[in-house]
Amino acid sequence: MWVAAYGWIVHFYLMGAGFADINIGMGALLGYHVPENLNRPLRRTNMLEFWRSWNMMVGEFLKNWVYIPLGGNRKGEARTHLNYFATMFACGLWHGLNPTFVVWGLLHGASLSVNRWWRAHFGEAVVKRLGERPTRLLGWAITFHFVVLTFTMLYSASTGKSFETCMATVLRMLALA
Repeated sequence: MWVAAYGWIVHFYLMGAGFADINIGMGALLGYHVPENLNRPLRRTNMLEFWRSWNMMVGEFLKNWVYIPLGGNRKGEARTHLNYFATMFACGLWHGLNPTFVVWGLLHGASLSVNRWWRAHFGEAVVKRLGERPTRLLGWAITFHFVVLTFTMLYSASTGKSFETCMATVLRMLALA
């Protein structure tokens, strides 16, 4: 299951990168500048960095039309966390009206919230204790595997699997079922 999940995320990334390159090339042929859409997202060391580099056009749209109008990070810490959830909930709905997509969005909202909280409370202490390089490696491993697990849910949902089957697959991958 893990090999399939790793293969799926690589396939998904290469498919997105290929479409982005085609769009950039077609835009250049027509005299338009089309910005990059992916900036090495699978190399990122936390979820905030991941979402700044994955599907950047959708990310900009969600930031400008959902996150910032809700107040962004200007209305206190609790509201910032709520805005992460609301924005990623909207992202899940954008992907499809399916419980799996909604849960996927909420999980990513939670990951952004946890990431912000962790960095504010423990980030510097962990770097001082472990060192910069091991901390970045650990952050990459956690981020990458979180993305693999949650994007596996998207793949399962897009192939017509039920919500229960998606959750059972993820739990089996985590050896919890």
